[in-house]
Amino acid sequence: MDVIAGHLLLWICQGVAFFLFVQSFASVQWADAGVLTACFAFAWIIGFLSFLTPGGLGIREGLLGLLLANYMPAPQAVLVALLCRVWMLSAEIVLAGVAFALDRKQRDV
Repeated sequence: MDVIAGHLLLWICQGVAFFLFVQSFASVQWADAGVLTACFAFAWIIGFLSFLTPGGLGIREGLLGLLLANYMPAPQAVLVALLCRVWMLSAEIVLAGVAFALDRKQRDV
């Protein structure tokens, strides 16, 4: 049960972060935070389940852009979807670098 609660908390945090990310590009209301979180989660899951592309590359962005087009102009929605991929990728690279540095430090001790 703790794993489910932790995973739910993780998705809530990611949803709030995604909402704030979208809000930095478009004027969206807090009332739409739940729907935008659901759009992000749905696009992420479909991209994850895509066997045609690694990491859902293109699938996730296309679907997210399509879903966000209901809340902002389509070109802006596509830009937000692409920048979201860059945002997530940069976070993964930074965290991988931290893990690598900690592992290397631990091996040197």
